[in-house]
Amino acid sequence: AMRATIKELRDERAALLAREERVTHMVDVADREYRAERKRFDSALAETRDEVKALRAKAASEANERERDRARRGAMERESADAREVEAALSRRRDALEREVEALKETNRELRKEAVRAKTTGQRAEWLEGEAEQTRARLSASEATVKQLRADLQFEKSNATKFESKLIAVVKEKEALEKAHQAKDAKIEQLQNRVDEQVKKLGAASSELQSLAATKRKDADLSARE
Repeated sequence: AMRATIKELRDERAALLAREERVTHMVDVADREYRAERKRFDSALAETRDEVKALRAKAASEANERERDRARRGAMERESADAREVEAALSRRRDALEREVEALKETNRELRKEAVRAKTTGQRAEWLEGEAEQTRARLSASEATVKQLRADLQFEKSNATKFESKLIAVVKEKEALEKAHQAKDAKIEQLQNRVDEQVKKLGAASSELQSLAATKRKDADLSARE
């Protein structure tokens, strides 16, 4: 009976040692896997953080560029408004001069009629012809002024159109930058989610390793007591 008991104890001890060896092997495997996973995670985390940092720096640069675009667009809007004001002023001046030209034409016609009626009185006819000549000179000068004003008006209209085109281009560029910025924000959020997932996996692996280590210690204590 004693020999049987001793044999049973030896068998049980051998089983415990075998179990301890299996647990030790499991812990070693888990530890290696944990270390490899941790190394991969640290590498991926560093890479992700660098990418997030670069994206944030680029987003900040794009934000500064958008601010400069807003300032540039504001200047263009002011220049466009100034051009429209000049255009309106030139248009009013042109209208006034055209009315003056029409008035001078009417005066010239009246003087011509008066000259025809006064042909019999040579002195009056000469005076009227002189007045008509002066009126024609004023008319010619006014017509030249109107012509120049029309050219200036066309030039200002062209400038206003150019400013409007530039303004439209800046607005389109701003919209494109905002879309790109939104895409960058979405990518940053996606990368942050990946970081969070890796942290969760690392926590789970750490918990599993701690559990295996606790089992190993428990089995070792049990073997020592036996």
